[in-house]
Amino acid sequence: MNVLFATYKLLDEIIRGKAYSKIALDKAAATPAVRRIVLGTLEKNFELDGLIDAQIKTSPGGAIRLILKQGAYCLLYMDSMPAYAVIHESVELAKKLGKSGAGGFVNAVLKKLSSGDARAVAASDETVKYGKPQWIIDLVKSEYSAEDAAKILSAVSEERVHFRFNRFAEDIFTGDKNSEAALLVGDKTSAGDKNSTPEKIFMSDKKVEGALLVGDKKAEAALLVERGIEVEPTAAGGYLARQSAALKELFAAGVVTFQSASSMLVVRSADIFEGARVLDVCAAPGGKAVYAAEFAGAGGAVTVCDIHKHRVRLIEAYVRRMHCLDKTDIREVDATAYTAEFDGAFDFVFADVPCSGLGTMREKADIALNKRPEDIASLAKLQSEILANSARYVKKGGVLTYSTCTVTDAENGAVIRGFLCGQDDFFLEKIPVPVEGLPLPTGARGDLEASGAAVQLLPEREYDGFYICRIRRKA
Repeated sequence: MNVLFATYKLLDEIIRGKAYSKIALDKAAATPAVRRIVLGTLEKNFELDGLIDAQIKTSPGGAIRLILKQGAYCLLYMDSMPAYAVIHESVELAKKLGKSGAGGFVNAVLKKLSSGDARAVAASDETVKYGKPQWIIDLVKSEYSAEDAAKILSAVSEERVHFRFNRFAEDIFTGDKNSEAALLVGDKTSAGDKNSTPEKIFMSDKKVEGALLVGDKKAEAALLVERGIEVEPTAAGGYLARQSAALKELFAAGVVTFQSASSMLVVRSADIFEGARVLDVCAAPGGKAVYAAEFAGAGGAVTVCDIHKHRVRLIEAYVRRMHCLDKTDIREVDATAYTAEFDGAFDFVFADVPCSGLGTMREKADIALNKRPEDIASLAKLQSEILANSARYVKKGGVLTYSTCTVTDAENGAVIRGFLCGQDDFFLEKIPVPVEGLPLPTGARGDLEASGAAVQLLPEREYDGFYICRIRRKA
């Protein structure tokens, strides 16, 4: 009961309350079993709906459909849960929610689904095949080749996490940086001390030869080997590894941070120089801004903005964990509203705008369920406003980087074309990052991508479906 009640509450919050699945699961500190049921039910939503509807004459709504949906997932995909237990606990859950009268109905439907003959949902149904609503399937197929559309729609989540080392973490090590670095080996006394900071925890008596110089792959590899963390280096400059207690420990202390390879490429595409002034107008949770601060160096300055107070707090927490509060200026600012002090003040401006997120559906199944066709047009309007306003903050000769985590032309190429139309102060510039080996579309995608000024990444391997475009202001 505890598991199914917990999953029910989370699914209700995500499906009916439109909450983000990752945030809801993290906030609830969901167990692995609860996570699997919630994410699996979201991923198989259309298949489960089809299976349930095939067993009944009158479609139940609200709470009962959700009980049936998660129960069906458990029966079909959770071998560790006996059918009788799933059915019994689902009936009890209906009673607990004040739906005692529906108990017999829940029992009958789930018993039919457990019979072994229930999987006869047509595999030719695209919504079942891809686990996406038809409008998303049609949109992607209309803009991409059949091969690329299939990659986007059937993308499977990478089981490993992508992370990078934090250059600012060098500041938390003791001793002579040219000779040794103090590293954490699980000092339980320090870790359990409520007055102990990540810096203190890392100052254990275990040392390795050579300073941890981020970017020095030998030094990074030595630390990873010592911790027993097996990794695969990526072209983005990070690593893929299975999640582990050792990796979480390094993350908590700010030595590494989890950041997608696509997000890292957004920053690398700007080619930030030492001492640069950088602005990130839609920065939460702060990953790109902090990475940019590493390239800007001691003489640089990064202004980090977001419109919402709670998201500004997320940035502050991220920056604090990454040991770079003194390297950033965090502001609560509306990216669509002109800020006079920003005018022409920055060498590099990032406009990583709010978007439909269709490039991250493999990680966030709720996106496919909660987005609507009309959202694309309203988002494109907002994106255009943010881009036009952000351009005012770029110094003459500076670089403006536009990015999204989606795959639709309306939110990507069309926004750039609209921005460039009728003005001659900005021009496209080739992204200075090698594209060989990146998961790019096979078909023609228009002049922007052909010029090398824009790339559309597909959701594959360690990459999410990001769009990146580099624009320079005339000197």
